[in-house]
Amino acid sequence: MIKQLIPTEPQQCPVQMPVSYFGASYPDSQCIEGYLWDEDSGDDEGFTSGGDIPCPFCNPADHADYMKEHDGDEFVCEVCDTKLDKLHWAETEKPSVKLYGHCPKCNCNQWAGYKEAKADAEG
Repeated sequence: MIKQLIPTEPQQCPVQMPVSYFGASYPDSQCIEGYLWDEDSGDDEGFTSGGDIPCPFCNPADHADYMKEHDGDEFVCEVCDTKLDKLHWAETEKPSVKLYGHCPKCNCNQWAGYKEAKADAEG
């Protein structure tokens, strides 16, 4: 039986986020008051890009909802690569959670894989 669970309890944010949330090939994100900002934006006055992605460390429930609803990106069936619907978080064997959803092609719940949105056709 799959046990549903809110992703995790809030944690202290790391000094440097371990991944990029803004497209760089290096960590480029900083948490400010629970939301991520692009360290490559702005100047001495502050950042100009970001503030709309909840922090996965100190704001995990909102981050999970953001990931499920993020425009353009898809969560797909790990078996057949079909877009999943009715997404839920489930507890896994590790002390963590994983996203699953209903696959219309397989006609059952399947673990979700992440598929980035395809870039618009270049003109």
